[in-house]
Amino acid sequence: MMKFRRFAITALAAGTIVAGSLAHPPTASALPISCSLAKALASMYRGTGTAYATAGNYAAAIFWYGKADAVMELSAC
Repeated sequence: MMKFRRFAITALAAGTIVAGSLAHPPTASALPISCSLAKALASMYRGTGTAYATAGNYAAAIFWYGKADAVMELSAC
C-alpha cells in the first residue's frame, strides 16, 4: 500500500509539472521590438557605456556602445 501511495504522489507531482509547463508557453524572443523601445534601450546602453568610459574602463564602454549600435541596427527604425 505504501508503494502505491508513493507512486500516486509522484505521478501527481509529475502531472502537475507537465500541465503547468504546457499551460504557459514561452514567449518568442525573436519578435521585433518597437522603434521607441529600441531608442530607449540604445539610450540606456549608451549611458552605461559613458559611465564606464568616465570610470576609465574603455573595454566595457566599447561593449555597451556596440550593444547600443546593434539594437538600433536590428530594430525597425
